[in-house]
Amino acid sequence: MVNHENLFIKQVSTGIYDEKIRNLEISLPFCLLLYTKDKPFYISFDGVIHLITKDSAVFINKSIPFSVLLNWGRLENGLARTDIVSLKIPQQAISEYIRDYLQEDLLEAKKASMDDYVLINLNDKISEDFKIIDSLINSFHVTSTGDVIYDDVDKAKYMLILSLIQKTSPKLEGIILSCSSLTISEKVSNLVMSDYSKNWTSKEIAKTLNMSVSTLKKKMYQDVGAVNHFITKVKMIEALRQLRRTNLPINIIAMSLGYTSASYFTSVFKKHLNIFPSDVKKQDNNLD
Repeated sequence: MVNHENLFIKQVSTGIYDEKIRNLEISLPFCLLLYTKDKPFYISFDGVIHLITKDSAVFINKSIPFSVLLNWGRLENGLARTDIVSLKIPQQAISEYIRDYLQEDLLEAKKASMDDYVLINLNDKISEDFKIIDSLINSFHVTSTGDVIYDDVDKAKYMLILSLIQKTSPKLEGIILSCSSLTISEKVSNLVMSDYSKNWTSKEIAKTLNMSVSTLKKKMYQDVGAVNHFITKVKMIEALRQLRRTNLPINIIAMSLGYTSASYFTSVFKKHLNIFPSDVKKQDNNLD
């Protein structure tokens, strides 16, 4: 059975619903379905904030930066938000769904008209479909890393989930089609997320992705900007997650992200989020 808390903690980047905080939005290398079974939550896309309630859900394109914004305090930082459900759609499931269920002659036209994300209004008819989706999500077996083991049985579940999701909005077909291949930044993000403690160089990344360093830098700059800046951004999202969801001391968190100096980690964190790591812990602890 799926533990919704584990899925949410391991898959979704969260920020803080506070005007003083410069929240980082980051794209994940997979499509994602997000909804709540109880309390509402906020989500931001390029600074635009939406409220997701029990009567709504959001389906996010894998290449779109976003952040789930929670309030201060341990009861709002992900540790206790077991009501928020996130489902990662594996690349293999997307590819097989496109191959088996979508018409080939519509592929290019649909790709050209894709949306970044779709807000789904769970009216009475759609709500019944979401009960089936939620039941299917609950039946998945999850690994320690928050991934679903993809076998023939799970494949059938994903095919049904994708077909039910697609029924909720015509726009969703375009998003599903756009997820058929990985962008360069998503490939780099996958590498960083596989081992946050490793300090990847452009040369190492280029070699892993079978391309030259100049090609890597050019493609990354066109996609998201400088390689090093993007890697730091990914790590700072993970830093915020650890600060808010664990009791680990700052120096241990820094080491887990490849920083041998806690003071340098602190300066980088402050530069990117406009708050000190110690203040994040103080705010959460003070509002328990």
